[in-house]
Amino acid sequence: ASGLKPDEEARLKQLEAVRQDADGLVEDLPAVARKLFLLDVVERAKMATKVLGEDAIIAKMGELWSNMLDEERKIWEGKVRAERLHAWDQSPDGLEFKRLKERRQIEATARAQVHCNSSVPAKTGSSRGQGKGRGRGRGMGAMPEPADVPMVPSKRRLSEVSSAESASTPQRGTLSAGSASTPPRLPAPQHEEE
Repeated sequence: ASGLKPDEEARLKQLEAVRQDADGLVEDLPAVARKLFLLDVVERAKMATKVLGEDAIIAKMGELWSNMLDEERKIWEGKVRAERLHAWDQSPDGLEFKRLKERRQIEATARAQVHCNSSVPAKTGSSRGQGKGRGRGRGMGAMPEPADVPMVPSKRRLSEVSSAESASTPQRGTLSAGSASTPPRLPAPQHEEE
């Protein structure tokens, strides 16, 4: 028993057959391997070093560096900076720095959300297209009258209002029990008369 389900076992056998077919597709393996070897940059560098000698290669590269344009040198300087920063980022100090920055960002985001949620009143709807035919750009004249726009609180505000009301006022009557699959209905807002 391999521990796999029968359908997983069948799929494994199917994939093994596909893999064997893929391995058998290389008809002339020695020729393909030779081509890969000749195109490999590392192998070419090793061969050049053996043939020309390391001193000759270093001298030629020094000559190329001294004739290099400033823009090309800046690219190499950028590579050095990137390597050093990457090494520092992987150090204990770098990892701690990253952790603290992420924590600061999370806390700033949380503070912004709390501030945003506490200071933004519920929207009453968009004023676009709800004017009374007075034309565009007429300032407050194009705004709908408050009676024309129904107040529809968001789900979050509805739950906040509901929980605040249930905590501050005693419930009159009981909620209908309903089935287990349907959520209970919220009680209608109760207004006190003056």
